[in-house]
Amino acid sequence: MRIQREMASALLLLFPCLLAVRIHAQEKKISQNELPAVVREAFTRAYPHANIRGTSMEVEKGVTYYEIESLDGTQSRDILYRADGTVAEIEEAVAAGSLPGPVKSAVGKEFAGAKIAKAEKVTKGTAVSYEVHLSQGSKTGSIVVDLSGKVLTKSPLKEMKVKEEYEEEEEEEED
Repeated sequence: MRIQREMASALLLLFPCLLAVRIHAQEKKISQNELPAVVREAFTRAYPHANIRGTSMEVEKGVTYYEIESLDGTQSRDILYRADGTVAEIEEAVAAGSLPGPVKSAVGKEFAGAKIAKAEKVTKGTAVSYEVHLSQGSKTGSIVVDLSGKVLTKSPLKEMKVKEEYEEEEEEEED
């Protein structure tokens, strides 16, 4: 009984810390004016004709990142910058038909009969992978595949959640 009380007390003491870590790692929407000048300048140099659609900030494992969601003509692109203006990751929308052959094969093998709803080319340094979101009827899933067709991660097809279910889950997590 004493051990159970001590464990309960320890959990009660740890809960605020765990909640703070969870909240701290979440993405926070910010205005363009809140971006560090070096990040804005790096983006403008690299994509002079792009329009910024949204900006956010997040801290992950003690590192601050700034994300810029943009549209450059018809090209949708999200760039994740470190606070010093260096690029951490680039996500670019790609047409399903332009996916490399090994990527298409892996997707077809893992999700036979599913339709590609969205595909993105993800570049982290020199590593390139493709994140593909799929649908089949009312189910959705996703897969991340490298250039050789190796599956890096996979989320199996599951029933889509309606907006109310997401909101309920968020409320439960906050409690």
